[in-house]
Amino acid sequence: IFLYGLSGAGKTSSLNHIFGFEVIKIVNKFKADTNSVTEYIATMKSEVWGVNNLQINFIDMPGWSDSGGEEEDIQNMALIDQFLLNHDTLGSKIYKCYPNIVTIVIDPNDRRLNDKDARVVRMFRALNKLNVIDKERPNVLIILTHVDSVGKKSFTQLLNEIIGILGNLVKCYLHCIPTIVYLENSYEELELRKSGDWTILKDGTLQPKNVFDGMIYIMEKQRDEIGHEAVRIYFTSRGNNKPIKKQYECSQLKQNQITKWSIIIKQEFSPHQLNEVNLALQKYIDSKSDQLSIHTLVLLTVELSKHELTQLSTLQTMDLYQVQEIIQPYRMSKLENQALVMACGVKPYQFEEISRIIGCGKNT
Repeated sequence: IFLYGLSGAGKTSSLNHIFGFEVIKIVNKFKADTNSVTEYIATMKSEVWGVNNLQINFIDMPGWSDSGGEEEDIQNMALIDQFLLNHDTLGSKIYKCYPNIVTIVIDPNDRRLNDKDARVVRMFRALNKLNVIDKERPNVLIILTHVDSVGKKSFTQLLNEIIGILGNLVKCYLHCIPTIVYLENSYEELELRKSGDWTILKDGTLQPKNVFDGMIYIMEKQRDEIGHEAVRIYFTSRGNNKPIKKQYECSQLKQNQITKWSIIIKQEFSPHQLNEVNLALQKYIDSKSDQLSIHTLVLLTVELSKHELTQLSTLQTMDLYQVQEIIQPYRMSKLENQALVMACGVKPYQFEEISRIIGCGKNT
């Protein structure tokens, strides 16, 4: 389960309340300690499956659009990307594995949700580049926070409007249909009525039961019986399944990851600055699904721009040997050669016909 969201949307208090343990340590009223990607593991016993080591992994990620601006967003996305590449399961080179659930925490009181430069839109566009969204079996769970103060209109009417807007944004930028639930973070201060372990929202919704129900719904749609069982066991006995913090924290960044995400963010949010070659390669990159290929091709766009190879007409007069000569000492891989030929019209390597007598004889 990925834990992600807009900075300041109440991610800290929401997730700590939902999951029943301190996912995020609250340093002070305004800032959470989320400068690294940290994994927590809960191990449970399942009588249904007859196992004692059924696990849920919670992966806590830095929020989007923190006080550090674009540079901090670049660092955070590079951090998450590096974590994914190194992860035992999600970074597999043999098969593609998506997170079962990607939770995204959003404050619905943002009046600029529809703006193309809104924080939530920028977050979706960046998240789409991480390749963690399963478009065939949707794994996105949007959690709306602070819903008690959404506005003066009818609570249900306004929430439905916001849910409609966000549903369309997710379909547009993440290319899937999300499951959307909502919470009130300040349930204690507002003295919301209780029903057993749950609190009751204005429309009668029980929280955070609705979040658990949303997760179960996603598992059922994915036909993931093991995931369904893990979620069911964890959330029906949260007090008995305190997750253990994994010792590994992805907090040391490689420079090439920062370079990669600097290019992605600047290109994604400044499309007018893209050149012809960037655009052609970006289309080719979008057709790739594995993290390693995407990472490699993004670095190629950096090298080409650095050597002012920005026009398709220029590249189309060259072959791969000539391009390689210009961008030395950078060495192009087979994947990058293929991208230049397919996307930019660079001529493949031209080999002269060589007749060579190999010799023949009989072994004795």
